[in-house]
Amino acid sequence: MTPLQAPAAASVTSLLAQRRSIRRLAGGALSPEIVARLQDAVARTPSAFGVTPWQIVILQEQRDAFWDEVAAAFRDGLEGDRLERYLNRLDGFRPGAGVILIYEDLAARPALHQNWGLSEQTAHDFVQQGLGMLQLAIWLVLTEEGLVTSLQHWDWLIQDRMATLLELPSERYQLISVLPVGEPAEPARDTPAIDPTQVLRVDPDLRQRQTRRWTTQP
Repeated sequence: MTPLQAPAAASVTSLLAQRRSIRRLAGGALSPEIVARLQDAVARTPSAFGVTPWQIVILQEQRDAFWDEVAAAFRDGLEGDRLERYLNRLDGFRPGAGVILIYEDLAARPALHQNWGLSEQTAHDFVQQGLGMLQLAIWLVLTEEGLVTSLQHWDWLIQDRMATLLELPSERYQLISVLPVGEPAEPARDTPAIDPTQVLRVDPDLRQRQTRRWTTQP
């Protein structure tokens, strides 16, 4: 399948429009230039109080060893039809250019809580917001480079194996998501468009609300 072509000087809105979850990959490459752009995006992603709650791992040359370890974890933790579905999906990822693993650095939450006086819940929320922005930033860089990916959440199956394989101890780093990267080997699936009026309001009339509040007060 022909690789996706990103327009020159692509805008954020055009990249968001192109971004799709693709689960069958066909080669591609994570060139040094692309890796450098990914590094730059990671460095520029905002985080609360400058506390970066993530650790990123990019695998290219060692991706086959990674996928073998994932397959072993699937066989240990799954069975029957579910195992077959997971292994089939894995077969779609293996031909890709590489894989990106996103970890939460668990030291960030207590740092925010203790050093900045945030509640534990607020520190948790800030960390999750940062991780969400990071995943989107990485995804948009890949889209701009004509590559595709999807978010896979296998932490409950592969966390312990990855901790050993990548020397990222589980007491410090928690796997959040896995992004297999490559060129598309399948068309993007059609997804229903969201009606923006259902999730976005522009300049609601607050004066009417104030009037109702004042007239209903005893």
